[in-house]
Amino acid sequence: MTKTHILSGLCLLTIVLPSTALAYLSPEEVLTSPQNQMYFDPPPSPRDTAAVQAQQQSSDAALRAEQQAALVSSSSSSAVAQSSSEDLHGAAPDQNSQLQQLIDALNAQNSGSNQSEQDLVNQRILARIKANQLAAQSQIDAQAIASQQSLHSGAPLAQSGPGLDLVLGVLAIAGVWTFWRARRMEKAK
Repeated sequence: MTKTHILSGLCLLTIVLPSTALAYLSPEEVLTSPQNQMYFDPPPSPRDTAAVQAQQQSSDAALRAEQQAALVSSSSSSAVAQSSSEDLHGAAPDQNSQLQQLIDALNAQNSGSNQSEQDLVNQRILARIKANQLAAQSQIDAQAIASQQSLHSGAPLAQSGPGLDLVLGVLAIAGVWTFWRARRMEKAK
């Protein structure tokens, strides 16, 4: 292969590559095209994460409130609470139901007894339970804030188009040149 063949191939390559690169779309253009819009829902931008997190927290709080209301209404009698714990088939009982049962038992003791010492003990127990619940909630909030920073991280999209073609062209030229140089050295021996 002569130098003129190599140079003419390179010239042809530099002329043809830019025109073929215009035929390709970027990955963002493909994903946001109207044909693919029903299949791809892009994640919110970092600017929108605070609003998305607030919306998720409010929906989670509403769901917890509904579940707690249902739990309080269903655990009004101890028979219902015992039947719900039997339905677990050996699994660990729900922590919220245990706390609610403990609170109900302490409230029942408070209503039935007039002992001031027992009332103080029960109030201390209730205060500890509420403090533990507040600590757990604050820990959950701290984890949510910490996870917000890495909410939408990921690997960048691969390059496509003329940059990739030029790099592949340079690699191909380096390979051809290496083989040409090796043959030339073999003939010189």
